Amino acid sequence: MSEYPRPGTVPGMETPASNGGAAGLAVLRTLAVADWLRIAAWTIVAGAAIAVPARLVPNDFFRRMTPTRPQDYVFWVLGAALTGAVLGLRGRATDRSDAAAMAGGLGTFLAVGCPVCNKLVVALIGVGGATSIFAPLQPVIALASLALLVWALRARLHDMASSACTA
Repeated sequence: MSEYPRPGTVPGMETPASNGGAAGLAVLRTLAVADWLRIAAWTIVAGAAIAVPARLVPNDFFRRMTPTRPQDYVFWVLGAALTGAVLGLRGRATDRSDAAAMAGGLGTFLAVGCPVCNKLVVALIGVGGATSIFAPLQPVIALASLALLVWALRARLHDMASSACTA
């Protein structure tokens, strides 16, 4: 361990904003019940917005031409939970992570959707390309989307911890 403190910290004085991942946990422990209810509501909204058009849940509005894969459900649940957390905490901090959250949510939708049903993909690379090129890339898209959502949530929690320290 270095004898010199990190920039922006006071030696011997650890704040939630200066201790990395523990800051996010500290913020999560201080959330009120209303905050958790808002996160739960946004998680349900995000989950429905992803699952209904991707036809991960049976519905009469959309059709799926390729079968769902087990990883689609995993990526859907994780993506919806992270999107719900980022959106549920939106009013509590500055908005430097909104673009990452939107990109992560859109990426999750693309990663779990039917590759042949995606009109843009089919228009660009055809049906054969959608099944042979885009479908194998969907797990990579999902992991990148989840990474963006984790980054957005960490940034949101860091902003909240920083604003709590200055208040």
